Amino acid sequence: MEKYIAAVDLGTSKIAVVAGKKTASGKFHILAYREAPSRGVDRGEVWNNVEAGTVLKALVDDLKQKGIDITENATEVYAGVSGGLIRCLKETSETTRDVPNREISEEETLRLKQAMYSIHVGSNSKVRDVIPQAYQLDNRNSVSNPVGGCGHRLKAEFCVLTAGDSPMEMIQRSVQRAGLTLKDTFLSPLAAAEAVLSSDDKNMGAAVVDIGGGTTSVAVYYDDTVRHVAVIPFGGNVITGDIRQGCAISERYAERLKVQYGSCYGDLIKENPVFRMPGFGGGEVALSLLVNIIEARMAEILEAVEYEIGQSGYAGRLNAGIVLTGGSAKLGNLTEFVRFKTGMKARLGAPLCVTEDSDPDVRHGDCATLAGLLLKGTVEKEPVPEPVLFDNPVAAGAPPPRGPKRTKKDKAERGGNPPNTTRWHLLSMFKDSDFFKTDNEI
Repeated sequence: MEKYIAAVDLGTSKIAVVAGKKTASGKFHILAYREAPSRGVDRGEVWNNVEAGTVLKALVDDLKQKGIDITENATEVYAGVSGGLIRCLKETSETTRDVPNREISEEETLRLKQAMYSIHVGSNSKVRDVIPQAYQLDNRNSVSNPVGGCGHRLKAEFCVLTAGDSPMEMIQRSVQRAGLTLKDTFLSPLAAAEAVLSSDDKNMGAAVVDIGGGTTSVAVYYDDTVRHVAVIPFGGNVITGDIRQGCAISERYAERLKVQYGSCYGDLIKENPVFRMPGFGGGEVALSLLVNIIEARMAEILEAVEYEIGQSGYAGRLNAGIVLTGGSAKLGNLTEFVRFKTGMKARLGAPLCVTEDSDPDVRHGDCATLAGLLLKGTVEKEPVPEPVLFDNPVAAGAPPPRGPKRTKKDKAERGGNPPNTTRWHLLSMFKDSDFFKTDNEI
């Protein structure tokens, strides 16, 4: 009986599933990919598991008809966790050592990490990952690995990633309704980053920006370590909504215009055709107006992305630049627009962990999360440690105290206040747009 590994992505715009096998090279041979318009999911979070599970079950049944039965033969099924409840906290843990001359063991560093799983992160959230950032040994700062060293006081800085309990439970129910047994879940921003970044990218510094339908996620890497993760609560769907309102057309035609003719950079548009909307009450939309609407909203999304990169503290050190993934990353001239707005390198990302003979539908940035889920699922996951008491009560056996309140100077150094995402009045922005009529139809 043939065995498969499967991954599920319950997104705002689409629900997708892949099935494949891991090869001897460590890459994945994707045998099949299916997707369908999403239901029961809003801004990356499942709110109606019945609807989401029904869509997923239809995809699973379709795979079964093609000879790939993942309900019986998928030994491992993984799903991504997204949505606005994902948080990245910067926390510290420390201990005072009774015998300073004794070499530091891995157990001591593990205890510092274990303390992070006990911190209070809200009634509806829990710690998903704890990622060491740097250690301080007495007066020596930025020690990458203290094991084997000696000292009196050991302090560690961590990136603590949290996610909501309820969204994960809804994902579990949706997968079960499709007849699948979920083995594990992973944060979608990290899954996408694992799929598209090389080891050199992670070392040089890179930000993976996944622009989905309902959310835009940012994952910042530097020195082969995750430095910051954030989920911005808007994505490609708001662009469609802006087109619908600004052009006075239906959402269906707004989405079609965006996908077929959309561009983010008006300065690169050489012609200005007019598209005639079919049906009763159909109007005309000039390409210049369409591009101006998309460019304005994408500029707002990039403003929020830049803010999150600034929050990481590595904005000036990302030498590999910005790697773009997600369905909305296919908008025309997006990489050029990102370079212009941020001053950073930019490129479209594609999964590096799938074989060349895989299903062609998964070899682009749309499926970065799915490919990354397969990759993270088959890498041995560090178990969530049980709480361990420190010998020294001064150590971080209890939640570490919060730092001092940020001042205006601190905010300025770390990127200022979050961007203003208030919607603007499209009609006032585009009242001077030129319309040149042609016979183009959509």
